Amino acid sequence: MPYLKAILMNATDKDNCMLRAKSMECISFVGMAVGQDKLKDDAKQVMDVLMSLQGSQLETNDPIISYMLQAWTRLCKCLGKDFLPYMNVLMPPLLHFIQLKPDVTITSADDSDDDIDESDDESIETITLGDKIIGIKTSVLDEKATACNMLCCYADELKEVFFPWIDQTPEILHLLKQIKEKLKEVDQMINS
Repeated sequence: MPYLKAILMNATDKDNCMLRAKSMECISFVGMAVGQDKLKDDAKQVMDVLMSLQGSQLETNDPIISYMLQAWTRLCKCLGKDFLPYMNVLMPPLLHFIQLKPDVTITSADDSDDDIDESDDESIETITLGDKIIGIKTSVLDEKATACNMLCCYADELKEVFFPWIDQTPEILHLLKQIKEKLKEVDQMINS
């Protein structure tokens, strides 16, 4: 753990972004493997670094965000109710990710070369429906799915102490239900 913590704390330049992200991932997996009692000595330092990162101005497409979101979830599972002090900082960005709207571009098949360029961004998926081409940025959907899974994990792990955030979740769950219904409609259009 000391080497992983050293990487997490010191690999701060842009060139080491993925190294830092992977150290986050490893620390959270090690924490789950050894359990709360063994992680207790390192948890405060790790959580402070993650809290600092959470508060920094990361770019929306920064790969460290996804690793950090997943690390938070694993650390919550490891720390249980001792994770509660971090929730006030984590919930606002989590709710933000859940409410993100994916970038969707609809063009006619004739104009698609100009408007949707998949080569610029590998997270753009396209589908042709009749004479229209729909392009969607799937990275936003991935972040949204991760955030929803985190919300479920937090509620499951924290149980009754999750109560302060319960009033914010019905609105989000309703939004997700609407998205699911829209996806079913699109699926029916594609498969009919």
